[in-house]
Amino acid sequence: MGLIDRLLASNDATASLRALADALNAEIPTAAKQAGRYDQMVDAVNRLPRPFMALGALLLLGYAMLDPAGFSQRMTALANMPEALWWLVGGVITFTFGARETHYLRNRGAKPAETAKTEPNAALDEWQSTRP
Repeated sequence: MGLIDRLLASNDATASLRALADALNAEIPTAAKQAGRYDQMVDAVNRLPRPFMALGALLLLGYAMLDPAGFSQRMTALANMPEALWWLVGGVITFTFGARETHYLRNRGAKPAETAKTEPNAALDEWQSTRP
């Protein structure tokens, strides 16, 4: 039996994994749980540009090391690309990340939804009263 099989056969590991899954499930907002398949797909697609750009940069470095002559030819071709096309590419990238940052800047002051009141906590009340 392998390590994974032994871990999954263990009751402690199973209980720990179940507790972790429950904790992660509690962190997901109810709106996300109620989203339809289309909304989930759009959310997933919106998370792709940054990882793809980072992976593309790493792959370019690897390509430059593996085939310097081919990399040089492709970079020469990019250097011959019209300036208007560079502006278009820059605009798309700026819009992608600028829209994301604008969303976070606009919603920075928004307060989270209020949670249900819990039982009084004497220690917390005492601590809050001593704060300046």
